[in-house]
Amino acid sequence: MNTNVKALAALQNHANFFELYQVTTFTGYRKTKQGDNQEVSVDLLDRGPDHPSARYTVTATAKDGRSAGGNDSASIEEAIAIVHWYKLDAPPE
Repeated sequence: MNTNVKALAALQNHANFFELYQVTTFTGYRKTKQGDNQEVSVDLLDRGPDHPSARYTVTATAKDGRSAGGNDSASIEEAIAIVHWYKLDAPPE
C-alpha cells in the first residue's frame, strides 16, 4: 500500500473524514509568449473514482500571482490540456 493510500485511510479512520481528495503539486518553469522564464506551481486535484466525469481539475499559479485554471475532466491529460494557459502570459494586474 503506497503512502497516499495509507494517509487517506488514516484520515478516514481517525479523523472522521467522509470525503477526501488528493492534490499533487508540481513546480517548474515555462516560457511565456514574451519569451520570459516563469516559475509556476501546478495543482492537480484528483477527486477519485467516485467522480468519473469530473475527477480531475488543474490550477496553475505563477510566482508573480497570475493564475490559470480549467474545467473538471475525466482524464488527467484533458484536465491539463483545457487549462487557460494563456492567462499566465497576460500582464499582471
